[in-house]
Amino acid sequence: FRHLPMQLLVVVNYAKVLKNIKVKGIYYGAFEAKYEKGEKDIIPIHDITEFDSLLEWSYGANTFINYGNVNPILHSYKKLQNKMGQEWNKEHKEFTKFMKALSDFSNCIYVARGTSMGELKDNGVLIKNATKKSTQAALHELNNTYKNLEEFSNIELKQIKPIINKVKKSIEMFDSDSTLAIGIESIKWSIEKNLIPQAYTIFSETIKTYVCNIYQLDDSDYDHREKIVASALNIIGRKINKENWRVDEKHIDTVNKIIQTIDEKIPELYDKVGTRRNDINHYGLTKDKQSYESLVNDIKELYETFLCIIKSN
Repeated sequence: FRHLPMQLLVVVNYAKVLKNIKVKGIYYGAFEAKYEKGEKDIIPIHDITEFDSLLEWSYGANTFINYGNVNPILHSYKKLQNKMGQEWNKEHKEFTKFMKALSDFSNCIYVARGTSMGELKDNGVLIKNATKKSTQAALHELNNTYKNLEEFSNIELKQIKPIINKVKKSIEMFDSDSTLAIGIESIKWSIEKNLIPQAYTIFSETIKTYVCNIYQLDDSDYDHREKIVASALNIIGRKINKENWRVDEKHIDTVNKIIQTIDEKIPELYDKVGTRRNDINHYGLTKDKQSYESLVNDIKELYETFLCIIKSN
């Protein structure tokens, strides 16, 4: 019978999925610890509901670390917040900021919100809603709030602190202010989490960031990214004759310089990524649509090719 407490937790989680139950409490009667009080046998009853909560936190952290989905761990956080009610004090407010930043980071990746383009003021303060518009801004806030997390006094928060540390460690590769570095890591993150549409979208934009860096252009400037770099890459990839170029007169020299000097592997890569990105964004309703297997395998190969190009240049 010693297996019954373990079996209980399995049944509880099984019922959560099958019957959508909500657990209000789990109690264990410690029969072996009974003692006599007068003429009565007293059997201690232990509240072990926290074990179930800890399992949910662990599941949420695992889901984020392996799949990039913040929702399960965010659900555990909200349950704890509701449970504590007015006891949610200053130390918990710092934790709230951290969880919000973690949610913003995850969702910025999910909907391919890129790096900071004006969301960060000169004094280092983020403008309103910046973390909902930019992966870079969300990371900035995430790192700052994590630094402010001290040792918790609440027992439940103490138990989950190692889990939070593990979650934070899983995104430490993003610890950079470089638009290019964050773009490269975002592609890798998306591939590992099987976020294939996001990977292609971020990939296409990161190639433009890389070319901006090569030619000392401002990768946060729309004209530099689109009217110069994207134009040059498309002209090469589509073999457009000069008389058919659609380039602003003031950008002609820079576009021409890129066309004449760029590593030919870069426009080729940009074209391949763009074609597959369009295939996905058009719901597969294209002339040469690929299977999902091809799209998954291709993004991995194309990413490795990109890394090789960066190393060789």
